[in-house]
Amino acid sequence: MKKAKNTDSPIIKQIRLVNIVNTLMSILVLQNTLILANGGYTGDMKKLSIATSVGIIVLIIIVEIYQFILVKANQGVFKKR
Repeated sequence: MKKAKNTDSPIIKQIRLVNIVNTLMSILVLQNTLILANGGYTGDMKKLSIATSVGIIVLIIIVEIYQFILVKANQGVFKKR
């Protein structure tokens, strides 16, 4: 059996990228839940939530752009000349 991390399979790469996005969203939901459970959105917690939400959304956008490029590369759109 071949190890997954040594494979060049586009399906495995896509699954890994989906798992990264899923993990980032889970972190965001957990953080907001903990903030609400421990007193709500006060001044500092609101700033923290905004900063981390923006950071995670930017990371998700970067992952999605990378995923789009991988799909197009596998379809032969970005061929080396």
